[in-house]
Amino acid sequence: MEEENLDFVDKKSKGKIVAIIIFIIGLISILGGVGYYLFEASLTPENYLKTVTRTLNSYVEDTFASIPKTIPHGKESIQTGNITLKTDNKDLTYLNDFALNYTLGLSNQKEEMSLNLKLLQKENSLLDGTLSINKNNLYLKSDDIYANILKLSTFNENIFEVLQELEKEKYSLEDYRDITKSYITNILEALKEADLKKENVSLGEVKYIYKLTDENILKIQNKFLDLCKNDAKLKDLFQDSKSEDLILPKGQIELVINRFQKEIMSLKADFSSLKVEITRVSKGEYDVNSTILDTNTKGKLKIKDKKITYKEYNNEQVVRTFTLENKDKTITFNLVSDNEINISIKNISENDLRISLNVKDKKENISFDLDGDIKNTDNQQEIKFLANIKNKEEQLDLTLEAKTNYGDDLIKVEDYSTAVEYETLSGEEKNSITENILLKLLESSLLNNLEDNANL
Repeated sequence: MEEENLDFVDKKSKGKIVAIIIFIIGLISILGGVGYYLFEASLTPENYLKTVTRTLNSYVEDTFASIPKTIPHGKESIQTGNITLKTDNKDLTYLNDFALNYTLGLSNQKEEMSLNLKLLQKENSLLDGTLSINKNNLYLKSDDIYANILKLSTFNENIFEVLQELEKEKYSLEDYRDITKSYITNILEALKEADLKKENVSLGEVKYIYKLTDENILKIQNKFLDLCKNDAKLKDLFQDSKSEDLILPKGQIELVINRFQKEIMSLKADFSSLKVEITRVSKGEYDVNSTILDTNTKGKLKIKDKKITYKEYNNEQVVRTFTLENKDKTITFNLVSDNEINISIKNISENDLRISLNVKDKKENISFDLDGDIKNTDNQQEIKFLANIKNKEEQLDLTLEAKTNYGDDLIKVEDYSTAVEYETLSGEEKNSITENILLKLLESSLLNNLEDNANL
């Protein structure tokens, strides 16, 4: 009897354990089913556009963070600069003795712009003159060629009215950043008006299809314009735009995405004049096959961290390489084909920028280099650029150094009341002006050297 009772108790305990296990398995199944449903429900063409929006806007943020703050606007400005040239070309070495100093002043409020040019030879002034625009009149002042200010011409329109309008619309660096982000957000949001479709490719992959048809293109355009016109950053730019001003091609984009890693496995874009097929080879590496206006190209795309590299092939030979990288507050661009182009923009500090440009002509063995530094403070900007052109035998260096000051009352307006209209001068007076210019140039032998080179 006791054995039977023990057996009954043991069976009841086992029954409870089995029931608990079944309950747990059922709960896991339910939660797993709900979790899978929620996970699968999040994998939609619409949500993927949101992911793309976040990714692109994050890249825009990083890119603009690499650019220093812009100079102030709405102020008067005076820029003083110096341009010099050095060369070992035996026919041009005489230019090493010359320099050009300039002063550029601008006041939109006073409707005055002036450019003073001073040609120097071994630091001695050779020719000095100032061109200025006041309202819609052009003047020349130079004691070297004429005693009075000359009124050269009158423009039909007042250019300062145009400049004042541009000044009102001038944007800060932060504005350009926000405009770019809003544009990206709105165009991808409007794309949700396309025919969207989701297909399960496999357990680990899902396909999103975005189809642009005659029926939905107008909806996309209207949606985009509505978003822009109600966007604080874009409404001024799009206030007069109409949907017919936008041109969207008819076609289809197919994306195959890894469900779990969210990585693109393949992309196909099929439009009338553009067909692109991108296929994943390994993590961050893709084969690219594109046809643009009946011209087919094949290449390989590599995306790693913040660096994008694309190599174009012809019969397995690399014919063109493109690289773009944004790293350590430095944006670099490289293009190699028959020629090579390198561009680097480095943010040295919050207000300092360094720019480098290099262009090489491989066939002619000629290179062009440009290096520049730009330093900004609240009311001042300093720039220095060095340009170099060289081949195997010789080179030429051009240097520009300038400083710009910004303020509220920097420009002094010239008194033009005694200006003489050039067209009212006699033939003798006009000839005298020409002679004065030539005499100044002859004093330096500059004119003779220019003529000798022209006759070579």
